[in-house]
Amino acid sequence: MSTPLPSLPLSGRLAFHQDFTGAIIERMAERKGEMQAFDQADSGSARLVFHVPTRGLLGYRSEFVNSTRGTGTMNTRFLHYAPVSGLIAKNNKGALVSMTQGDTSVYALSYLEPRGTLFVTPQMKVYEGMVVGESSKEGDIETNPTKKKELNNIRTQNSEGITKLVPPLLRTLEEMIAYCRDDEQIEVTPKSVRLRKADLTKQGRKMKKRSAASVTAGARILDADDE
Repeated sequence: MSTPLPSLPLSGRLAFHQDFTGAIIERMAERKGEMQAFDQADSGSARLVFHVPTRGLLGYRSEFVNSTRGTGTMNTRFLHYAPVSGLIAKNNKGALVSMTQGDTSVYALSYLEPRGTLFVTPQMKVYEGMVVGESSKEGDIETNPTKKKELNNIRTQNSEGITKLVPPLLRTLEEMIAYCRDDEQIEVTPKSVRLRKADLTKQGRKMKKRSAASVTAGARILDADDE
C-alpha cells in the first residue's frame, strides 16, 4: 500500500525561532514527518524542510500559524508515492455529546465550558448524538446544551449578570477530517460542517462498546489457549 508523500518546506520569520522550532519539529515528528534540512539565518529566521505523508498535513496549516504566532509561512509540493509510514496518533480526549435536539442556550453552554472546549455557539441547532465540544478528560460525556434557565420571581445579583462565553472552536472540513475519531462521522451541508457519533443514540453506542469489549476478551482467550 502506498500513499502520496509531499515535500513540506517550512519557511518562517521567527522572532524567537529557538522556541518555535522545537514545537514545530515535535509536531511534525508526531505526524510522521522526516526532517531533510534545517537552515538558520543571522536575522533570526529559520527554514525547515520535511518529507511528510499527505494525511499528516491535514489540519496542520492553522496549527502551524498558531505555533508561530502568525509569523511563519508554509509551502507544499508533491514529491512521490511511498509506503504507508504507520498510524498517526489522534487526540485521546473524550467528546461532549448532545443528548437532546433543539437550539443551544447561553445558560447551558456556560455550564459546559468548564468541562472542555465548545464547538457550537448559542442558538445553534443541535441533535442527539452530535458532538458539541471536546472534553478535557478521557471518555465521552452526555450533555444537554439546550437546557433553558428556569424563570421565577426571585431576583438576585448573580441572576441579573451578563454571561460571557469563550468563542467556540469552529473547525474547517480539513481540520474535521484530521480530528475525527473512529466512532465519529462528519456531516457536511451547504451551510455547516458538523461532527457526530456514528451511532446517534446513547444506548446504541453502549451496545457497540460492549460488543467490541467481548470480541477483544474472546481474542485474548484464544491467544491464551494457543500458548
